[in-house]
Amino acid sequence: MTSQYVRRATRWWNRRRELREANHFRQRNVGDHCYIDETVQVLGWQRVRIGHHTVIGENTWINVNQRDGAEPAVTIGDNCFIARRNFFSAGAHITIGDYCLTGPDCHFIGAGHDFSSPFTPVALREVKPDAVIEVGANCWFGSSVIVMENVRIGFGCILGAGALITRDCPPFSVLVGSPARVIKRFDMTRKEWVAAQDYPSDGDRLLPSETEYLADLRTRYPAIKGARAATGKAFGDI
Repeated sequence: MTSQYVRRATRWWNRRRELREANHFRQRNVGDHCYIDETVQVLGWQRVRIGHHTVIGENTWINVNQRDGAEPAVTIGDNCFIARRNFFSAGAHITIGDYCLTGPDCHFIGAGHDFSSPFTPVALREVKPDAVIEVGANCWFGSSVIVMENVRIGFGCILGAGALITRDCPPFSVLVGSPARVIKRFDMTRKEWVAAQDYPSDGDRLLPSETEYLADLRTRYPAIKGARAATGKAFGDI
């Protein structure tokens, strides 16, 4: 009976310590004027960074698979809107640029299990530690987009609902399908979206750099008030 009591007390104390540490890192690693719904679960707060004026919707799960160390494994930038039930699974790192917006049920699969042998239970297999996902500034993810590991999405992209992103995406692109394909690019000469086959061969030469693009957004829209009412039931009905 005594040993059973000690085990229970130890588990209770360890859980209290974990909660205190998580709260410490949450306060330190979240920017000003953010809203993170109380139902959001983060495993690995020590390696998560959330920018200023960003909101995260209910039942989102952020999972850092390699929790040792202090370097960010998940970074969500400034002025982002992360809708309900998004899922982030980080290997080396997942980076979401400033001004990004996701629809509900988007998944960022930045870590996969080793599958070299089928004779080991999947739950016991190691997670690949070096996979990355990088998303540029001001990208829009429709509902239920899935982004696979080792993908880089250029700035200013639009990912259509249900798209499966398995390869790098050039900036200022519209992608749809499973696997996703580029169907439109933004032509800087015409100042409009054009079909991918009509995009000029030297069109990328006229695009701004991401640094220039982001500087312009920050100048004109330094702080966006996220639609908190859309993040969950906590704000009630309208």
